[in-house]
Order: sequence, then structure tokens, then C-alpha cells
Amino acid sequence: GGRSTRMADYDMPRVVDWLKVMDLLDVDANHHMMLATRYFVFTQTATKLDYLISYVQNEVPLSPARHWRWLMEAIYLAQMKRNNLPWAVELAKQLSSYDFPDMPIIARQMGALMSERAGDYVGAGALMARVLSTHGNDALPGEAAFMRAYIEAMNRRGAGMPPDTDRRALPPLPGAK
Repeated sequence: GGRSTRMADYDMPRVVDWLKVMDLLDVDANHHMMLATRYFVFTQTATKLDYLISYVQNEVPLSPARHWRWLMEAIYLAQMKRNNLPWAVELAKQLSSYDFPDMPIIARQMGALMSERAGDYVGAGALMARVLSTHGNDALPGEAAFMRAYIEAMNRRGAGMPPDTDRRALPPLPGAK
């Protein structure tokens, strides 16, 4: 027979220490992050997720070009599993601070989107404006139109205008009939 231990009984600080040792052996490997965000997160003790989220938050900067995508998982865990919106915003801003060629536009926009969710409309607009200024020329026309409308909407909300005033129709896409 085999021996098994419930995930709730794992000593999560020791698990994180083990993951860090594996990182020392190969800082560019992704399987350590995968274990943290897709295996050990099935603990039945929600507070133990904090160790795993912190692990990702602290380890991504060691090899950000290879590990930025794991912050998406950490944002989800912080927001949805730990109900910690401020932490999710912090993680999203960390993600948005990176600029690598393989990052999709949504990863670049995450800081803005999460800031809006937290009610920081001015900050959300500023973060989206940064994405538009650095990647607007590379974005699809619809994506660039979304970003411009989003920035305007966040500026209006930041000025205290009611949210329903920012629900105007987007301009038609080029070539659309």
C-alpha cells in the first residue's frame, strides 16, 4: 500500500522552502511555479495559499522573462481564493510592469483592470494609457479602440461622473460595415 497525506496537513512553509531549493537548481524551470499554482493550491486550508502566492510573487523577479505568466495564476488565487483584492492589484501591477515580446496585451493591461476593480479609476486610466502609448501601434484596431475608450471612461469615473455615462458605443472598427 501507499502512504498519503491530506493537502491540508502539508507544512506549506516547508513546501515553499523545497520549491525555492529547486529554483536554485534551475531558476528558469517552470515546473516549480506550476507545482505552486496548480498542485499545492488544492490545500483545504485557504490561509496556506498565502505562502504559495508569496512564493510566486517573490520568485518571478528572479527570472521574469520566463515566469511572468505565473503572476496571472497568483492574481486569480489572491482575488478569488483569498478574497484579497489589494494583493491581487499589487500582483497585477507587478505583472504589468514587465514588457516582454511574448506577453499578450491582457497581461500588460492587468494592472489597469485590477486597479479599476479596486476603485482606483485614475490609476487604472493611467496604467492603460501607458499600455496604449507603448503598444497601441502593435494592437489590433479593436483593441486600441477599447484602450482609448477605457482611458476616457476611467477619467470620467475618476472625476466622479456616474458610471453609466461611460457606456457609449465604441467607434466602428476599420473595414466594418
